[in-house]
Amino acid sequence: MGGGAECTEASEIGSKPRLTYFNDVWMSGDGGVTWTMLVDDCSSNADLTDHFEARASFQLIATPDDELIVMGGTDGVDDFNDVWKSTDDGRTWDCVRGCSPGGMWNPVWGGRHDFWSTVSEGVIFVGGGCTLSFSRMDDVYASVDGGKKWIKVASHVNKGVGMVAVTAVAQDGNVFLFGGAPDNVLMSSVLQVSP
Repeated sequence: MGGGAECTEASEIGSKPRLTYFNDVWMSGDGGVTWTMLVDDCSSNADLTDHFEARASFQLIATPDDELIVMGGTDGVDDFNDVWKSTDDGRTWDCVRGCSPGGMWNPVWGGRHDFWSTVSEGVIFVGGGCTLSFSRMDDVYASVDGGKKWIKVASHVNKGVGMVAVTAVAQDGNVFLFGGAPDNVLMSSVLQVSP
């Protein structure tokens, strides 16, 4: 689903290849052996009121109610902090919070990419990540209503260093964080947070 891929052409001789971002949606019903495109790339669609903008480094979670939720990410120009929901396996998407095309809106947590998210007992958690200005975040937010409202539940989780490229897993009311960027080795941590 979505993401970025390097183009093979550079805009100028000696320059780096440009990155192209996507917002397509694919589904596999056989454990990943075969894939079906549900939504084609809508990047050229100026009216993105029914689909999230093309992006990379975002989060996708599945809720206990079989909803898919896309949050945040980047298009290389802006960091997003929007929230989109699908109730039909990704075929259609509805804006839950902050979804104006090309615009930013703050659902409490600021725009970010390379962040983590997970769901624990119906609560969505979002944390860490970084911005295009290389600011690293070490905060944690929670939503109990599918991403409409958010509250800050923790700050300075990793001693103010920030949490980038972290994997999160929820189990038994705890949020476990693993890994991180090379200069931000978190290894493992357990958050006991509740909204």
